[in-house]
Amino acid sequence: MADDDAGFLRAYGKFFAKVPDMNLVGVSDSGRGLVERLATLEPDVLLLDVEMPGPTGIEVARALHRLSLPTRIVMLTAFDREEYVHEALRYGASGFLLKNASPVQILSAIRAVHAGHASLALDVTSRLVEHFPASKDGDRTGPRGDHPAFTEQQINICRLLAAGYKSQDIAGELHLSNETVRTYVRRMFEKFGVKNRTQLVALAYKSGVLR
Repeated sequence: MADDDAGFLRAYGKFFAKVPDMNLVGVSDSGRGLVERLATLEPDVLLLDVEMPGPTGIEVARALHRLSLPTRIVMLTAFDREEYVHEALRYGASGFLLKNASPVQILSAIRAVHAGHASLALDVTSRLVEHFPASKDGDRTGPRGDHPAFTEQQINICRLLAAGYKSQDIAGELHLSNETVRTYVRRMFEKFGVKNRTQLVALAYKSGVLR
């Protein structure tokens, strides 16, 4: 985890030490040298503050994206700079939490993104979607007139993704095969011009199909 708040690092270092199935492999109080450390440590998940001395959280996210490192990112933000969150989403951040999130919420977000899902705090989602870019798809028939249309099945899948369901759980809920669900998700990525499930859920909120 990386945060310039020493109290946060100390408190959560103690908290994570008590989680039996989690191993805290490193902490950093700035972005300096962080990408190099991540390339060496290869953590599954990075808990990352948006604004830190040295490279900012968004700059770290950009570097990880360019290097194609597999580390998933949970971004912490106070929304002092909303455009940072918008940019981080472009560079593959899978989770967003406000800095006042509870330890249980942070742990839940880490588990969710580790499993390959999006984790967006409701407070973050409501503000994030206002800055999410419209899709490049030419079929602009969404509720606000600036998004492609979602089919009923796509809406059902997005709703379950937003609730943290895994592909296999969605398959069971909608009586589809796991591969069919994955195909639906992949085709939605292509249709709406998004890169991951986090972006897809954010776009679904912005288009009004999720509330």
